[in-house]
Amino acid sequence: MPFYWSYYKNAKFSPMLQEAARPLFGDDEVLPSLYELENNMAWLVGLQRRLPKIKNFMDKSGSEGVVLISFGSTVLLNTVSTHQQAMFFHMIHEFPDVRFIMRWSGPLPKFLDEAPSNLLVSEWLPQKEILNHPKLKLFVTHGGVSSIQEATYYGIPMIVIPLFADQDYNAYRIEAQEVGLRAEIRGMTADTLVTAVDKILKDDKYKKNMVKKSAIFRDRPQNPVDTAVFWTEFALRHEETMSTFRPMNQHLNAFQRRLLDVYVFFAGLLILVFVVFLIILKNVIPLIRNSSHKEKYDREKLKKEE
Repeated sequence: MPFYWSYYKNAKFSPMLQEAARPLFGDDEVLPSLYELENNMAWLVGLQRRLPKIKNFMDKSGSEGVVLISFGSTVLLNTVSTHQQAMFFHMIHEFPDVRFIMRWSGPLPKFLDEAPSNLLVSEWLPQKEILNHPKLKLFVTHGGVSSIQEATYYGIPMIVIPLFADQDYNAYRIEAQEVGLRAEIRGMTADTLVTAVDKILKDDKYKKNMVKKSAIFRDRPQNPVDTAVFWTEFALRHEETMSTFRPMNQHLNAFQRRLLDVYVFFAGLLILVFVVFLIILKNVIPLIRNSSHKEKYDREKLKKEE
């Protein structure tokens, strides 16, 4: 976050978060989160700025619709390996009736004899405008939080190809909720990519599930900007008493917050009980055996004397 650190060079994020009266998060309760949720958090999902209109490329598509391929603001497909590029262009070739929009910079690969007629490439894409288009059928994405939020808002199924950070977890979320599929960039082939796209386009289960999730996602008491304004003013109005809203576990470390110290204690206690039990068995069993042998010896001795 270069912009952030240019103003707060010596600031540390964790202490600031602990002391925050009302943290504003760009995530959402509708999408299961990897993070711990506290009662003083305010959700500002969908705060991304609106983008201008796209060209008429999508309007001219047929009933098969359009597929968007974009891996966020940091990854362009022209920077990946030639083998991986070939997979995407092979997939585009396999669906001649489907139009594709791809984020791409510079000329197309040399292995292409000519540019596919059903492909539009651009270094910059108005993603929200594209996702909101009625002809869009599928979003192939890296699985960034903002991309997932936008696709969920507009009810567009996804194929998530995670690259780094939390994207792998996000991909599992999408697949588990049956609103899309997950694909690994490593080991992925052109055929697996084609199969995934074909499955999303033909199986309306993913679209129906995403439409339901979109309805929940949109059903809010107020828009994100109003939410941000309300909680900011709320914190200012009640500045002296905002400490009562801070979580009681804010100064605990991650080990303590997850009660791992408690689990370790009880696990150690169980191990101790088990060890003591084994020691008792080890000492008691020989005593029982010796006692049994002694009784047997005494009975035999008594018979001989008789």
